[in-house]
Amino acid sequence: MDSFFLTDAKIRVGDNNQLMKLAKLIDWSELKCHLKGFHKNEINPQGCQVGYDLLKMFKATLLGQCHHLSHSS
Repeated sequence: MDSFFLTDAKIRVGDNNQLMKLAKLIDWSELKCHLKGFHKNEINPQGCQVGYDLLKMFKATLLGQCHHLSHSS
């Protein structure tokens, strides 16, 4: 079952879009398990601010790579 976001995205960009195909190919829940614990403050914040969601950061990095985005010139 798709999330509300994916349902709306399919309507807006079509099911044949490269990102929609990628979303079907990757098991994000499995990937999230591999990312868990990668950031030291994720498990034990020790009074520090908890880091960003690693899966969201990974997806943003992947999106940047797909579109040749970079922070350097």
